[in-house]
Amino acid sequence: MKKFILAMFLLSVSGAFAQEGITLTGECSNYLTVVTDPATGTGMVSPKKRFVISNDKGKTGLAVLLMMDKAKTTVICNFIALGEGNCVNEKSLLNIQFTDGTQLRLANETEPNCRGSVTAYLDKKSGLKELDVLVAKKIKSVKLNTNNGHVEENFTAAQAEQFSSIINCLVSLKKG
Repeated sequence: MKKFILAMFLLSVSGAFAQEGITLTGECSNYLTVVTDPATGTGMVSPKKRFVISNDKGKTGLAVLLMMDKAKTTVICNFIALGEGNCVNEKSLLNIQFTDGTQLRLANETEPNCRGSVTAYLDKKSGLKELDVLVAKKIKSVKLNTNNGHVEENFTAAQAEQFSSIINCLVSLKKG
């Protein structure tokens, strides 16, 4: 019964977003869904599931969440260092290396935490250049700096393609 109520709630939220002009079609509907953040009550476009870059079935590694805010102006990149003791602070960086050898550094824009969660908000204020780079290039690896070291994972070709597909879908929804 609880699952049915949750399913009905999620369907009503998705319907409300469709009325606000967010429609997921084609390949994008394979990766993304429209949800409401229960903590803030605001809506966003979110992946149907996070994907994990790990060599040990998710005990360590990186979880990746790519989202779009309700206003469709900000792409939110959240990387989570999996495993014990991965505290981060406001100086923690995401270092992204691309298959062409170039790199991109994204600053953490969230509060210090011991969930290993680093988030970058890509919008007009913080950097559309970075978003353009993420759209144009394929990721080779990501290194997330923690308070006592780092977590670094290499992307397979399939994982790089999945990341690229999701980021391109989000950008196709973006306005402004």
